[in-house]
Amino acid sequence: YVATVFERNCGATADYSTNVSLREAKESFDPSSQTPILTVAGQPTIALEWSTESTLAVALPQAETFKKLEAWRDVRVAYR
Repeated sequence: YVATVFERNCGATADYSTNVSLREAKESFDPSSQTPILTVAGQPTIALEWSTESTLAVALPQAETFKKLEAWRDVRVAYR
């Protein structure tokens, strides 16, 4: 799997959001088709690290969180 941090600009009436998505390594990244496992307000710096083959560690600063999944397929997501 591949983990990606990306931003979305929601237009003139809404602020940016920062997202983390997971996908199979053979898939190309397409931000319009990615379903995030994490969505937070603004443009904070988010650090990702694979601590094991099936555990993604996410360093998440304080930010308004809209979506925060603890797992995706067979990957466990550990927030710190």
